[in-house]
Amino acid sequence: MNRLILLSSILILALGACRKKQFDNDQSAMLNYKIETAFDEMTNISDQAVNGNLVYYKSGKIISTKPGEKPVLEKTPCDVMITLDTINSFKTVTVDYGNTNCDCNDGKQRRGKIVTTFTGQYIAQGTVITHTPIDYYVNDIKIEGTKTVENMGLNANNQPYFNVNVNGLATLTSGETLLWISSQWNN
Repeated sequence: MNRLILLSSILILALGACRKKQFDNDQSAMLNYKIETAFDEMTNISDQAVNGNLVYYKSGKIISTKPGEKPVLEKTPCDVMITLDTINSFKTVTVDYGNTNCDCNDGKQRRGKIVTTFTGQYIAQGTVITHTPIDYYVNDIKIEGTKTVENMGLNANNQPYFNVNVNGLATLTSGETLLWISSQWNN
């Protein structure tokens, strides 16, 4: 009888450990997803900013300016300030959410800036696009580093392909930091 209780206790402890491990793996997968998504969204945000349309990534007005130009509208909290510089050899678009969390239409809170430089048009072979977050947070997770997208030209099927590299760091609300390094070839 004691042996049966001991074996049952060991089995329960083992099952509990497996469940905890499964929970930890699920939590890790969710964190990976959140961080990867934050870096992926930088591309969407800068693309939409260049087109003057941030449908999902804003909550207030969009205020567009050029470098050194005073905005026509005064920025209030949760308005997104877009500064577009197409004069210099490195074109730059800056998307500034401000210093306080803003509830965006996609259900996420954002604050800080994303600065994107590009050497040419997205569809032109050799174009390099670099996204750099500055004091940028998504749902209070601080996102740092760079994401670089390079147009490699056409593949064997005559379709454009890209080399995408992320060298990033995410700081969670708990203070823990996660290094995020990713290389992808889309061909």
